[in-house]
Amino acid sequence: MEEGFYKLEVGQKRSVLLFASHLEAQEWSLTLENKDSFTFPHDGWRYFDTLSDACSHYSLNEEEWKEKFFSTESEEIEAL
Repeated sequence: MEEGFYKLEVGQKRSVLLFASHLEAQEWSLTLENKDSFTFPHDGWRYFDTLSDACSHYSLNEEEWKEKFFSTESEEIEAL
């Protein structure tokens, strides 16, 4: 499931894309169910329906991030 919240953290040497479907902070809780009650970006997080949409927004290579976030179960087992 690619629907969720994405945040790009830009560093000097490399940038990191973060993904979550549920976020908790002391003052707020952000879920797929209550996403429409927030204004984005919220604390740097944005909502996207797909990884493709997020990568397009952040100008990132979708294939690179798809491997990192949404690898198949067999690939995960082999990595262990």
